[in-house]
Amino acid sequence: MRKILKYILELFKESYFVVFLICFGISSVLLVLTKFSKTYLDTIDIDVKVYNVPQDKIITSNKHLKLKVNVEASGFAFFYYSFQNKTLKIDFQNELSTSKRESIYNIDYGKVQDYFGKHFEINRIVTPSLVYNFAKVSSKKVPVKVKETINFSMGYEIINSIKVKPDSITLFGTENSLGTINYIETSIVQLDKVKETINTDIELNLGNLPSDLKYSTNKVNVFAEVEKFTEKEILLPVEIINAPKDLNYNFFPKKIAIKVFIPLKEFNSLNTSDYKLICDFSQYKGGAQSTLFAELINKPSYVKTFRVMDNKLEFIFLE
Repeated sequence: MRKILKYILELFKESYFVVFLICFGISSVLLVLTKFSKTYLDTIDIDVKVYNVPQDKIITSNKHLKLKVNVEASGFAFFYYSFQNKTLKIDFQNELSTSKRESIYNIDYGKVQDYFGKHFEINRIVTPSLVYNFAKVSSKKVPVKVKETINFSMGYEIINSIKVKPDSITLFGTENSLGTINYIETSIVQLDKVKETINTDIELNLGNLPSDLKYSTNKVNVFAEVEKFTEKEILLPVEIINAPKDLNYNFFPKKIAIKVFIPLKEFNSLNTSDYKLICDFSQYKGGAQSTLFAELINKPSYVKTFRVMDNKLEFIFLE
């Protein structure tokens, strides 16, 4: 390795080698300058963006048209242009000729020249005009559905249900695009070992919507009150309904035990009047039948689950 370094140093000491490098560098620079100074002819595709579209209209096709222009310029100008990310902007309301279903942009030579600047000369605009199809914007209100995977800590549950705010969003687009959309899902709410109230903002899953659709919001708030639950047994009286007024009967038991799964904070304040246990006598089919069944028809909304211990009622028909 040392021998190689020593050899290179000796080369640099030789004046003719240094002169060679200088000449090579100068000639390379002159060659590049000569090439870039020459005039070249090329066809360029210009990206066109339409803005100031009225709120009641939407462009349905040809949204990403390109304008073909044949230009002449120096290599320096083309080199500089290659690093620019420019777009030709067209004002929908002031620069397009609009009919019932389409708008036409007749190419403005001066505007295209301004786009390129003074270092380019336009030989020919290949695209004589740009045609944009549009439709009237319709709106549709759709409900939001929460997509969730929520696992709770032992004994904890949601009181009532998950609430979403807003519970619906408004979509804007063509009737064809809106026709097949009946609801919007949220991104997955994934929580584990939950034992506290849920209150979080979550984005809507809008990735599969048609690209021309707009929406009133892209996120919602998900709220759910979480509490520790416990089981309690209560004894409820049975109310007989739909029995004939002139029928003389008796039944037992008069009260039935039910087990309810309720929030711990409601344990001591539970009121049996909030519950209603009934037996519908219209179930009676006559003959030797003497057994009917009770059912719970009223309960507080916070009751997660319930179980009637024995819902059989025995009837005795008196003379």
